[in-house]
Amino acid sequence: MRVAAAVFFCLAFPLACLAADVPLLRADAAYSTGAGGIYEAELRLRDRHFFVLHERMTLPGARSEETSFTGNWRQTEGGALLQLTSRHGLFRRFNVGGSGDLYGDAALPDGSPAGVLLRRTKDIPRPFALAGTLAFDGQAAVLRDSASDRAFTLLPDPRLDRLAARGAACFVEADVEEDGNGALRLLRLRGVSGRVPAPPSRSPEMFARVSSGGIWRLSAVGASCASRNIAMPALVWTCSFTRLESGKGLLAIDGRDGGLRAAYEAKEGSLVFRVEAGAPESALLRMLEKVRAWDLEGDVLVLSGADGTLCILERKS
Repeated sequence: MRVAAAVFFCLAFPLACLAADVPLLRADAAYSTGAGGIYEAELRLRDRHFFVLHERMTLPGARSEETSFTGNWRQTEGGALLQLTSRHGLFRRFNVGGSGDLYGDAALPDGSPAGVLLRRTKDIPRPFALAGTLAFDGQAAVLRDSASDRAFTLLPDPRLDRLAARGAACFVEADVEEDGNGALRLLRLRGVSGRVPAPPSRSPEMFARVSSGGIWRLSAVGASCASRNIAMPALVWTCSFTRLESGKGLLAIDGRDGGLRAAYEAKEGSLVFRVEAGAPESALLRMLEKVRAWDLEGDVLVLSGADGTLCILERKS
């Protein structure tokens, strides 16, 4: 049951005040409401913008229900908000305070709202639930989490050997824990099915529906590889997409330090840009040249390269 799933709402702090002062959130980090009370939560931010959220609700009669969620985290609105999304429909937002604390609202069992404060705490990994496609690459078992589309290597286990003997991928629900080196240890297999769900659509038509029309804000705040590879400044650009034909169109970007125009071509999950001839050399240009893929997380468009996220785009109108 997911009775314990609290619904969070943005507290709408003024963006102009927060964006200049809030800290950049980084993995690996943990935040907690602390023990006690009707609602307890622990949020762990992991590399590749993966999160694990543990929630515990103490219901009337002192009965408690606990659950965990996984998905993707992004710092949006110039850093003022932390957004959590999953492909299973989870959508949460927290305000990021100047000290790095997270603020939100929780819906209590009786439906009444309550303010929630998550403070930075010691990161102590704990078991969590995953559901996704299990495949075997040679000797390695790889579980792709259906909530985040992140792939994890599983440590050797006799139960995995038996599944590998089937010779085909399967869909599993499992309890896992981190081993400290990026892999996961299987604790419990809750269910196994030979029916593997189709991956989420990222067709050229979907990209056109998502991107066309309106104004987007492009930002490299919190991007996993932009600052490491191309020294992307923490500036914000406005941009718009114009569709020309199936999978193809134009991107116009403008900002304080200038802008550029680029043709794009979207395929199934992939995206490449061709910058107009004569465009001056810049970090923005180098970033666009590295884009190879796109994805949608909630209402945020994510552009990635071979090493991870390059930038995010938030729709403004």
